[in-house]
Amino acid sequence: MSIVVQLPDTAQSFVDEQVASGRFTSPSEFIANLVEQARRQAAHERVEKLLLEGLDSGPGIEVTPEFWQKKKGEWTQKYGRPDKP
Repeated sequence: MSIVVQLPDTAQSFVDEQVASGRFTSPSEFIANLVEQARRQAAHERVEKLLLEGLDSGPGIEVTPEFWQKKKGEWTQKYGRPDKP
């Protein structure tokens, strides 16, 4: 897949400088790196949001082996036993 991007001269100069520095082999590699950084940042923000939702969801509970055993039983009763590979 190919994407064509029009950059202002100042942005194009910056991309060219990054490639000329040897850090990136091409403008495409530089842009791909930026996209990957943005993807990681979005994933980080999603995890942070979920953690904050969990903290704000009410009082905590103690999670013990018995808790997990009970949850496993509830899951099995609701959904059946998971298929074994």
